[in-house]
Amino acid sequence: LRVVQSQPALQNLPGAEWNYNNTGYLLLAQVVEKATGRPFTRWVEEEVFAPLAMHDTGFRTAPDQVIPHGAYGYRPLPGAPAPAPWREAPDVGPAIGAGSLYSTLDDLATWMTALHGTDPRWAEPLALMAEPYTLLDGGTVPYGLGLEVDREGGLLRLHHPGGDMGHQSHF
Repeated sequence: LRVVQSQPALQNLPGAEWNYNNTGYLLLAQVVEKATGRPFTRWVEEEVFAPLAMHDTGFRTAPDQVIPHGAYGYRPLPGAPAPAPWREAPDVGPAIGAGSLYSTLDDLATWMTALHGTDPRWAEPLALMAEPYTLLDGGTVPYGLGLEVDREGGLLRLHHPGGDMGHQSHF
């Protein structure tokens, strides 16, 4: 937050352009904390993970926190000749709101199923997440409040890629 507050100016007029920015998700987590009076991680655990029985999903909130059965990321050593030796690439740390979330395939399938319409509590959030954003000039961008919206093989596709050093995902 100190880095954001120290910026000399906005990158662009809000709503005039679109560019993906993890800072927005970090700020949104802080808004949730202020609005609910609970830490963001606890709010998500109580309002999302617990009701959906996502017992193997949670946040890594400290660099020394061990994630049971967590996958380690690796990257090649810089400047090493091919094939480069690899070293562990830790995640970016507690980027709560924009990352630091660990899950399993079973829990992700549960989340996807809930969003896809089997759980009525998620109909409105999914609609907001999937509604393309309208810019001030009336143009739209293929990104809602959390999901990219496009077509693949003629079918509507809602998705979101993610990753950090040594870790990649695509939902």
